[in-house]
Amino acid sequence: QYLRDLNFGNREIHLQFGAFSGCVDLREVDLTNVTELGDAAFSGCNLLTRANVAGATTIGSSAFYKCTALTDVRFGDKLTELGHAAFGGCSALKTVYLPSSLEIIGQAAFSGCAIEWIEIPENVREIGSYPFEGCDNLRNVTFKTEKLTRIPSYFLNGNLNVVSIELPESVEEIGNRAFLSCEKLYQIFLGSRVKSIGGYALAHCYDLQ
Repeated sequence: QYLRDLNFGNREIHLQFGAFSGCVDLREVDLTNVTELGDAAFSGCNLLTRANVAGATTIGSSAFYKCTALTDVRFGDKLTELGHAAFGGCSALKTVYLPSSLEIIGQAAFSGCAIEWIEIPENVREIGSYPFEGCDNLRNVTFKTEKLTRIPSYFLNGNLNVVSIELPESVEEIGNRAFLSCEKLYQIFLGSRVKSIGGYALAHCYDLQ
């Protein structure tokens, strides 16, 4: 309960399931030498404001779930996968810089965050459903990747801020309800490889031209 700062020094560490879950006094964690963060490793640490995860190759499902004070996350260039809801419910998290090494963004990875923009880096090949659900401040999504073949279901459904989006040329499929009720979306650029557009994918996009 009274653990406030965490630093493992030079030791390489793997954190297992729920390792520090519910440590409600924890404020800052330096995980530079932690290579794997297990599921729910810091979930519910609601006073945690900073996390340096520069050494992580994978961040597990719900690793920082409901860390509602988290504002500063620093990724490194070894990260390849973000698990489901890894940062779900981090309602103070406004800025995220994803590294070019990232390949997989799990389902609901940033749901309920305060992020205003996001850049999907060049090696991302898979994104789970609902990645930005409840990100009410999200205004801009850009893609650097040309490895992504599918826009997931519920990608930006219900977003009321994004007005324009350009999908990667690599995309072949748009999932169900991907842009449902994006009421301010007035233009979307589809690549030449798109073969399938899912149910209600662009329904109720009233400003779409």
